[in-house]
Amino acid sequence: MTEFASPMAPATVMTVAAFCEAACYGIAYRSHEEQSLRYFLGALRDAIARHAEISPDQFLAMLDAASRRDAPDVARDVAPPAGPFSEVLELLDSQISTLGTLEAQGVYENTHRGFGVTAEDDERWYNFDTPGYVECACAGALDDEAAEPMPPLTAEMLVSFFECGRSYE
Repeated sequence: MTEFASPMAPATVMTVAAFCEAACYGIAYRSHEEQSLRYFLGALRDAIARHAEISPDQFLAMLDAASRRDAPDVARDVAPPAGPFSEVLELLDSQISTLGTLEAQGVYENTHRGFGVTAEDDERWYNFDTPGYVECACAGALDDEAAEPMPPLTAEMLVSFFECGRSYE
């Protein structure tokens, strides 16, 4: 896997703020018409499932690769594999399924969706496009202006990231 081309010099430690800047503005996310959030999350889910640990640079590379991949619409009726990120994969499977249902119900024709839509599982959704989802994930789960070093991503951090992507306004 190719590492994300970070603007930071190799000897420099990536800060939380630099990570968020790269995640939000350093990747050319496609519009919903070109790639749905559901497909983006499916591609990202598949990348996460192949790792036992994830560095910030690896996650940025995953975001970048997922933004360019046309993920097939695959039903995920099986439990996620056991491992350090099984809770993350379970959450993503749920979000992918919910987005499929919301799409079938016409959420993208709802011009007021940005004010929030309650899904059948009673989860509230505010973000339906990839750039907004990633930006809200960073803002809600991480202190996107923090000068501290960005730590390796844990399952707990990723669950928070993906929950905030869905629900942070």
